[in-house]
Amino acid sequence: MTEIEEKLQQKKVLLVLDDVGDKDQLEKLAGGCQWFGPDYAKGLPLALKVIGSDLATLHEESLEDWKMAMEEYEKTPNKKIQDVLKISYDNLNHNAKQIFLFISFRGEDTRYTFIGHLRRELGRRRIKSFNDDKNMRIGESFSPALSKAIEESKIFIVVFSENYASSTRCLDELVRIIERSKMKEKKQLVYPVFYHVDPSDIRHERNSFGKHMKAHENEIGKESQRMQDWRSALSQAVDFPGRHITTGYV
Repeated sequence: MTEIEEKLQQKKVLLVLDDVGDKDQLEKLAGGCQWFGPDYAKGLPLALKVIGSDLATLHEESLEDWKMAMEEYEKTPNKKIQDVLKISYDNLNHNAKQIFLFISFRGEDTRYTFIGHLRRELGRRRIKSFNDDKNMRIGESFSPALSKAIEESKIFIVVFSENYASSTRCLDELVRIIERSKMKEKKQLVYPVFYHVDPSDIRHERNSFGKHMKAHENEIGKESQRMQDWRSALSQAVDFPGRHITTGYV
């Protein structure tokens, strides 16, 4: 098995496995995902096509040239890939564009700082995020439009801030986001942003997160299903690759 792994890793080829969307399938086909090298395309067919086309121009070069090219993709996304993804976005209908990206956040912490900056940057790149500030959030409950947005969004950005867990609506929102991310046919992505909070405080319920979760316990009960769902969602959310912001708001 080791010999097969070594040979696969040294081959200067682009291996495409059609209809293989689960790592367990690769484990059964071979000894592990690492046999086939890093997943540069992240499951995006258009990105895969562009990477394959670019690497084809290096067919007479050495293996080191291929490695250098792939390392460059990691540092700077290829403009062709960005262009084809932009075309995909542009071809979405108006409603799909409006809920292409969903941001979960605690308004009192971040609306006029990080969230404002993020939306300006998204707007500059012509990427629309779902805006529920005005009439979609009704107190601590879900509106039908908010539920639909979570169901149909493609990408979720969850901004964890000091008072995120104080809101039962934010926690319920997070539970639904995590549930959607597990549906393989939807391929919805979750990207957490830890805004002036330590991810370990979320996982271990320390500092503000500990205070807010304790307050919820006193109100609805430590063993309630809702508390268990919130804890599970918080624990799973911090496991996603994300960004930790400790200074400023960018």
